[in-house]
Amino acid sequence: MKEKFIATIAIIALILSVLAIILEVSYQISEIEPSKIKGVAWTSKNDGLTSGLDADRIDNLESDQFLRNDQSGVLDGDLEVNGSISYQPITKYYTLSAFDFVPKRQDYSSEYYLPGGGTGFGLRNTNEYFNDQMYFAPVHLPDDATINKLYAQYTKTNENAFLIINFQVDTVDTKSENFANHQLGSYDLPLKNFSFEPSFESDYINHTVDNNNQKYSIWLSLGPFDDRDDVIFYWITIEYTVTNL
Repeated sequence: MKEKFIATIAIIALILSVLAIILEVSYQISEIEPSKIKGVAWTSKNDGLTSGLDADRIDNLESDQFLRNDQSGVLDGDLEVNGSISYQPITKYYTLSAFDFVPKRQDYSSEYYLPGGGTGFGLRNTNEYFNDQMYFAPVHLPDDATINKLYAQYTKTNENAFLIINFQVDTVDTKSENFANHQLGSYDLPLKNFSFEPSFESDYINHTVDNNNQKYSIWLSLGPFDDRDDVIFYWITIEYTVTNL
């Protein structure tokens, strides 16, 4: 009887020893430093963005099934947003060349002209007897765009000649069908030799486009001159920003 009791005690002691060893090994494994493992150990100490580990999937979805906030992406389907969306305005440019302008008075002389040196086609008033010649071009910009600035390229080498740019908006009263207009900007351009860079840059205009019963246009006024290179207009560019999706 005594021998059985001793044997039972020995078996229990052995079992306890094995359990102690298992617990000790488990504890040591949980405390293994990543530096002691070949490769990267993923533990509670390095979990997260700085772990350097990539998950193959998120909720069983591939990474290309998600939109990223740091690059462009394509969404197939509808997007419903509860709240507001913030985004950066986009700057765009609307350019009118000399060929986009037509004379207001057809009986006045005007021509499109290629100056010497291959500097590009320009618009001239060849009339020497009338005060000036007006040229007109419509402007088509999207609703709610913000007009920032005007840029123009021209040459003006005679101080007695003139070149005036008017940026105009006409408002139509649908009831009376009367027009009312005002200038978004009027610019009497100074002397300037030809340059491939813009010859003129306006101040900030800050006007929001409203195409509801409104029409926008650019008007040029070219004075008379004797020398065919005195005043030549090449192009004008409108800088604007859009903020609607």
